[in-house]
Amino acid sequence: MWPDASTAPISPAHQRTAAAVPASGLDEALSFSGCSFGGPSSATLELDHVRDFLPDVSHGTRSNSCNTVSWGEVGKAEFYFIYIGSTRLSVNSVVTRY
Repeated sequence: MWPDASTAPISPAHQRTAAAVPASGLDEALSFSGCSFGGPSSATLELDHVRDFLPDVSHGTRSNSCNTVSWGEVGKAEFYFIYIGSTRLSVNSVVTRY
């Protein structure tokens, strides 16, 4: 699960955190609130599917402007989010929904 991110900055470039989706057929969404951007006013996030002994699979990127973004139905698996950026991002609240 995503750690408690109360006012803790998410480090630039490829921050990995796992989130397990408990059942198939559910949407994966990530919400930010209380954001402070060190550059552009949005963060590019990538959702990747963890696969043992094989390369992980990307489910694409989304731009989060301190709101909620969804990747749609992703199925049952273990996932992690990657922050793709070169500037500091600080978020008061991070919520994953599935």
